[in-house]
This record gives sequence, structure tokens and C-alpha cells, in this order.
Amino acid sequence: MAASRLHSVEEYDRDIKALLGDPVDARIETIADQGQVFLKNAASATELPDVDFTGLNADQKKRALHR
Repeated sequence: MAASRLHSVEEYDRDIKALLGDPVDARIETIADQGQVFLKNAASATELPDVDFTGLNADQKKRALHR
């Protein structure tokens, strides 16, 4: 079983404040959405951020991407 990556309460607090538009001690970057994150584009995905497909054959990778 893979270990969960937990964050400190302070990190969650800062992130929530940033999402609410409150001042935070972090640099906030806004990225223009070019449509690449929409579900309709998921069918053409070949990689996923922070997902390691090493060790999967082509069929397994295709099924994992589909899920």
C-alpha cells in the first residue's frame, strides 16, 4: 500500500486563504486555460502528472489512462 502524502495544517490553511482571495505569504500564479484540462481532451492523454507508468505494457497503460 502506498503511503499518502500529507501536508501540514499551515499549508492547507495558506492554500484555503489563497483560494478565498485572502492575503498569503506565497507567490500566486494564474495560468490561462488553453482547454487542455477539459474532460473532452482526456481521451487523447498519453501521460498524467506525477503518475509513473513504468512497468506497464501498452494495454495496461491504455486502461490506466482510460480510468
